[in-house]
Amino acid sequence: MLYQRDDLRRILASWDIAALFRFLNDHTKLTQREIAARTGQNQSEVAEILAGRRGPVVSHHVLRRIAGGLDIPPEMMGLSWWSPDGTYHGPEGGYP
Repeated sequence: MLYQRDDLRRILASWDIAALFRFLNDHTKLTQREIAARTGQNQSEVAEILAGRRGPVVSHHVLRRIAGGLDIPPEMMGLSWWSPDGTYHGPEGGYP
């Protein structure tokens, strides 16, 4: 599975969306237009993110939309209280 790669896991954990989009373009050949369609953005927004003309994506809503559109397990981006092994880590335990 692509999202199990250590280099991509670091990108996901840091919420570096520009690096994520570059990685997907390089390793899966997804175009900016395809990424935009999957993430609910337009192609110009994706291009601006890739060019560094937009600040970092930090909105929880947008990050969840990107994760969902790209089939990224939300826990890999710290967006879920469930760990990858299916264990619940509710508010008391925090995210591992």
